[in-house]
Amino acid sequence: MAFLFVSGLSSMRRGLWEKCQEYLRKINRDIAQLLTHSRSIDQAFLQFFGDEFLRLLLTRFIFCSATMRMHKIFRETRNYPESYPQLPRDETVENPHLQKHILELASILDVRNVFFENTIDDY
Repeated sequence: MAFLFVSGLSSMRRGLWEKCQEYLRKINRDIAQLLTHSRSIDQAFLQFFGDEFLRLLLTRFIFCSATMRMHKIFRETRNYPESYPQLPRDETVENPHLQKHILELASILDVRNVFFENTIDDY
C-alpha cells in the first residue's frame, strides 16, 4: 500500500493487485537471500530470520529504504530510514538486483516515471 501511495495510486484492479502481491513476495524472498548470503552483514540481523514476523519486518524495511532512495520525491538522505547497526548499503538498499525489482514493480503499475532509473549514479 505504501508503494502505491508514494507512487500516486489510490486504486487498482483486483487482478493487478494480486500480481503485485505475488511480485512483492518474490522481492521479499530475494531480499532475504541477499541478507543470508552477505559476508559483511552484522550477525544481529540474521538472528531475526528465526522469526517469520521479524524476518518480514526486516525485508520490508530494506524494500522501503531502497524504494525511497530510488523515488524522485525522497532525494534528501534525511528521508531515508536507518538501522543500527547499519546494513551494508551496496548489498541491500543499493543492490542493483533489488533496484531492478523495484523498477519492474513500478513498470507493472505504470509509475516508472516517478523513480530514477540508475539511482547509484544519481546520488
